Amino acid sequence: SYKGVFGNGWTMTTGLSYTYANTKIGIETININDTENSAHFKLKLKKRFNSRFKLNFGVEQFITDFDENFKEGSIDETYGFNNNITAGFAEADLIFSKDLALKVGVRADHSSIFNETNLAPRAAIAYKVSANGQFSLAFGNFFQNPNSSVLKFEQDLRARSTSHYILNYQYVNNGKIFRAEAYRKNYDNLVKFDTEFESFDTTYSSLGDGYAQGIDLFWR
Repeated sequence: SYKGVFGNGWTMTTGLSYTYANTKIGIETININDTENSAHFKLKLKKRFNSRFKLNFGVEQFITDFDENFKEGSIDETYGFNNNITAGFAEADLIFSKDLALKVGVRADHSSIFNETNLAPRAAIAYKVSANGQFSLAFGNFFQNPNSSVLKFEQDLRARSTSHYILNYQYVNNGKIFRAEAYRKNYDNLVKFDTEFESFDTTYSSLGDGYAQGIDLFWR
């Protein structure tokens, strides 16, 4: 990773990671060998133009090569998947006053395995109602590919998606913190399958959906 400051107050943060994973599984007479090579690159630029406006934006690249070898008796099969995800993002902080602030952003991801581009807007607004108390309201869309346990058998799917809605109140005074948060999260394109476990003869689809909702209370 590298972080540096250059002309006119711009800050650059960049990093590169590589992962190699090899998993060997033995089940009675079955031998399964998983091999994954993956890399992640990210570059972000940030600038504070003044006390009321800050901007950051950047790009990301994910590369995954996954292979599985299955052996049992005369059966010797290798299968897997390759996927490249290219993403771009931008986020801005706007300070309207000492009591009101807004954060807005957007992210775009293109997955080569699905040949699909997803756009995810996000926003959060915070309002200070007293010297110690603050309300905030947030919304965001997020996308995530199915796990390798599914993609190694089936690639005719879609990225899983979720929409978050969060209302938050926080009170801080003399080292004490109270926070109350109500949330609703809607999920779409969840993976469904018709067998007890994921396998090569399973029928998969992206027709699953669901939600989570509730209230969190925190005191310290």
